Amino acid sequence: MRTKDKIQLIREELMAEIPTPNSSHILNTAVIEPSLPLVPKKMAFTFSWRVALSSILVIALAIPLAIALKMSSDEDYPLAESQALYDSSDEVYGFIATSVVAMIYSTNDVFAGENLDKQGNSDLLVFNELSFLNRYLSPIEIMLAYDHNHFYRQASDNRYYTNKIVYDGIGLLDENLHYDIYYNEYLVANNRLEINGFVRAEAKTYTLKGSKEIQNQKTILQMTYYINEDSTKDYVRVSKNLNVGLDEYEFVVVKDGLVLNESKLSLTNGQEIYATLENLLEKTATFKIYASKENTFDIDYTIAVATPISYEPYMNEGDGKNISSEPFIESGKIAIDVEKNSSSYFISSNDVEDVIIINNPHD
Repeated sequence: MRTKDKIQLIREELMAEIPTPNSSHILNTAVIEPSLPLVPKKMAFTFSWRVALSSILVIALAIPLAIALKMSSDEDYPLAESQALYDSSDEVYGFIATSVVAMIYSTNDVFAGENLDKQGNSDLLVFNELSFLNRYLSPIEIMLAYDHNHFYRQASDNRYYTNKIVYDGIGLLDENLHYDIYYNEYLVANNRLEINGFVRAEAKTYTLKGSKEIQNQKTILQMTYYINEDSTKDYVRVSKNLNVGLDEYEFVVVKDGLVLNESKLSLTNGQEIYATLENLLEKTATFKIYASKENTFDIDYTIAVATPISYEPYMNEGDGKNISSEPFIESGKIAIDVEKNSSSYFISSNDVEDVIIINNPHD
């Protein structure tokens, strides 16, 4: 019920309960004095039935009116907890939205039923992690090229969406990128906002759904792109714990309801600037990525395998097998040269070197 309707209902109930003054009785008992010239005198309290009844009515109306306004305030406006849901930077919203679009492109082969082609038959453990790494090169580029990527708010020119954030940046191949991000937010509970919107990237439009929710003292912002609008089984999602004061984001790729890819990407911006990519699904690989010159990255990587392995470059003498139950760790360096249709990975680990070519997903 609206506040106006509540007040009117209270007024009608009070008026029904307060008796109507008997005007004849008041006149019969009144004392009428002759008119005298006005003489200044001290203010004194005088009793009046009219004033008394008016005062009672005002007080009677004021109390429930205040209660009604308080009820309305609780219903129509967010509480202090929900107010915190609106406190987020344009950079966070912008990075999440553009990263979703980047992941849509880099996982195109997954949802098309294809696989990234890897040319080579390396004995290095990192060989099996390169497709995983390759999918994140665009978000990594956005994160590292902070001085070439800008997110800023504009007045929305779409009457259906309240918010607009513009992204201007540089892509993997030094191409200029311009994205328009539109979205609305709806408070559905004191601890939850729902988000819907879209990203216009070049000539394409990507519909996004998301939320911002406070749970267990954590505020999680997430945006999701569903590959098929009629199904929730295939999607790409990027999220951030806003209580963590770091540039740290989580990515997940789901196909047919199964998680195929899950990772955490974070930025360290100190004396050294680098991004860290961790494979959360297999919990084996960690990549520390530095921006080098144009279209290239320098990477330090570590892969830990906690099960016994047979691994030819590091075989024990004798039976030709490594049967140690101790975790095996492979570490090394990778130099990536990104081209339009493929990426070249120059890998070195201890005394082992290899070059591997990975075809990039087709648009």
